[in-house]
Amino acid sequence: MSFTICHVSTFSPTQCGIASYAQDLIAALPRVRHRVVASEYGTPPSPDDPRVMLRMPLSDSKSHLDAARLINESDVDVVSLQHEFGIFGGPDGNYLLRFLRQIRKPMVTTLHTVNESFSPERVEIVRQLFRRSSSVVVLTERSAEICRQMFPRMAGRVRVIEHGVHPVPFIEPRTSPMRAGIGGDWVFVASGHLAAHKGYDDALRALQLLHRQGVDFRFLILGQGQAQFGGGDDIDAVLAKLVIKLGLRDKVIRVREFVPTPLMLDTFCAADLGLVTYNRANHNSSGVLSAMLACGRPVVATGFEFARMVAQRTDSVRIARIGDAKDIHRRITELISHRAAMPMYQRRAYTFMEPSHWPRVGERYARLFRDASQHPAD
Repeated sequence: MSFTICHVSTFSPTQCGIASYAQDLIAALPRVRHRVVASEYGTPPSPDDPRVMLRMPLSDSKSHLDAARLINESDVDVVSLQHEFGIFGGPDGNYLLRFLRQIRKPMVTTLHTVNESFSPERVEIVRQLFRRSSSVVVLTERSAEICRQMFPRMAGRVRVIEHGVHPVPFIEPRTSPMRAGIGGDWVFVASGHLAAHKGYDDALRALQLLHRQGVDFRFLILGQGQAQFGGGDDIDAVLAKLVIKLGLRDKVIRVREFVPTPLMLDTFCAADLGLVTYNRANHNSSGVLSAMLACGRPVVATGFEFARMVAQRTDSVRIARIGDAKDIHRRITELISHRAAMPMYQRRAYTFMEPSHWPRVGERYARLFRDASQHPAD
């Protein structure tokens, strides 16, 4: 018997982490049929994708009603909704409430952002997602804790499924085909959409201290701004000036584009370690940090929520104080001053992430989708 899932999410050609997550989840569920309702913010039309039932512009509140009606009238068995406040229309994405009032199909929701300081408006959106969902997936145990405290009567609907990662063969950084073209004795990498809270300025100031010590390195920064948040051109210009001011012009390599996943992973594999220096303490997920570890690369991260949680389980993540360039420098130095130990940390990082490979994550989601189709939310 065929089984059909409709994914409500951003989707190609939109370039964002949620769109990538939805596409990776689809690929991890090969034995079912997939439909997509694609939330969009000003991206150009893409070539026809037969899986896309409807493209739902953020600016069009009616499209959220149209999406619910179309799904209700279709052969869809269950809805998989990827939730982030910036990817649906209206203040805090509250056009989604119109969708939730009309949808009649069983639903599983994935919450990509959870924290204790939600505004009342955001709490209400999440409450309605819980009410309409048979299961609500969160990416960390801490997020699950917060949700259970916030909605104790629906605590039984919370499920933890850690962020999926792509299985890649383990290779030593210096054997990577890409490595020779980068140069430097050490290679560090950061990746993601350009935003002020990513803390790239702190990473650069930390690396200036390393440069003053005479360490030969290259620092690759991959990514660009997101269209719905202004594109990031101002931040890019500030970083470019900072690179020159810090004397790092020959040390920093900027790749100003949304890097396709295979190229991103190849770049991680060419690096010795990753830098994830977010400056928001309540940041509770990071696909980039997970992907770096999955490539077998230790990570120096600031003490945001997700990084702290991972660091409790593996010594391949070293935590620095948020916004403290000297402490970031200290943690980098801890790792690179013991070159002989680096292969051990790399292997530990690689092994640590094996349970989170996308095929295994897909199996866990598949059980939730089947269960939701048989036991819809009240």
